[in-house]
Amino acid sequence: MLKKLLNFSIILYISFAPVYWLPGISISQFRIVKIGVFALILGLYLFMITTKCVRVKKLPNILNLIYWLLIITLLPSISVSMKDISSIDVISELLNYIFNYFALLLGYNYLFIYQDLDEFKFQFPVIVIAILSVLTISNFITGIPDYVVDKQPLWMTGFTNKRTGWSGGIAQLVPMGLILCNKRNLYSLIGIISILIIIVSQYFSGGRGGLIASLFSITLFVFFYANRKVKIVTIIAISICCFYFFDFINIAMRLDTGNFSSDRVGQYLEFLKYFPKRPFTGYGLEGSSTILGGHELHNVWLRLILDYGIFNGLISLMLIIGIVVYLFKRMLIIKRNYYIVGLFCLNSSIILISMVEPKVIFGVFQLWFPWWFFTGILIKLTNKK
Repeated sequence: MLKKLLNFSIILYISFAPVYWLPGISISQFRIVKIGVFALILGLYLFMITTKCVRVKKLPNILNLIYWLLIITLLPSISVSMKDISSIDVISELLNYIFNYFALLLGYNYLFIYQDLDEFKFQFPVIVIAILSVLTISNFITGIPDYVVDKQPLWMTGFTNKRTGWSGGIAQLVPMGLILCNKRNLYSLIGIISILIIIVSQYFSGGRGGLIASLFSITLFVFFYANRKVKIVTIIAISICCFYFFDFINIAMRLDTGNFSSDRVGQYLEFLKYFPKRPFTGYGLEGSSTILGGHELHNVWLRLILDYGIFNGLISLMLIIGIVVYLFKRMLIIKRNYYIVGLFCLNSSIILISMVEPKVIFGVFQLWFPWWFFTGILIKLTNKK
């Protein structure tokens, strides 16, 4: 009973991870609901391991060491800021890192608890996000439903408060849809339709990072898992689409605006200007945002270095690079497993857009819980004896 409740809670939490609000439920109210569900997950997990209801294992030693070094190097810098930061902000940032670790640990132990990944019903998160994406598409085409967030229409922000959050968050569901595509009958159809709906929603939102992540996931999945005929057909189809729909691609990528980088290059130059002044401690929580006049530095790794110093930034980068290199090597050995390939697509596509987005992976914990959770599962899957 407890195992079923824990599994249901995890699936429910992941289903609404990219969602900040719902009709009739404000952002603050929905945050409380999600905190309650997460508290239930944490409480059930701790109760089950303390009462020995389930058998679990710790993460690999090197992973534990690097992650806790990450938190240790965060401590001296987190409260050093160029603006007033409350103790609640500091605690919240620390909890972000601690909860990321818990999500990784929970994912790693998921297969110890449930034995089989089929226990995770991928169709539920995919269907939930596809339905919400349909509403954003409808809003773009017809103006219905007429929801507005911070004076921005639903089609732009989705069910978050920024297009980057919506587009990037729902990109995590595309690899789950790809996993469904390799099941039979109805599940495969659900996967294909949901992926198309999510990509259209991302296109309309203007969130380029998430759209790139979704397309990268599909390309990577075809490259690693599909047979030669499917690869050839896919390459031809993509080429034809790029040719016939160039105008749409031009608009989506904002190639015709004269500011394709959206001032990211200017931000990187500011990084080079300010980093040498405080290379070790950084500028503290939200320091990079203060330097850039309230704008976020659109590169996770540069933001971490500027906020928390070079040690924290490099350890963060070392952690993620170490994970992806290990997974890539293992995946080349363990071939033709669509779970492994699909989850690797999720892992690597989000890492890809971390180079052009400000708070991917190390940012809003609730939004990126799926990435940490499924990375934990992937480490366990590829480490199977």
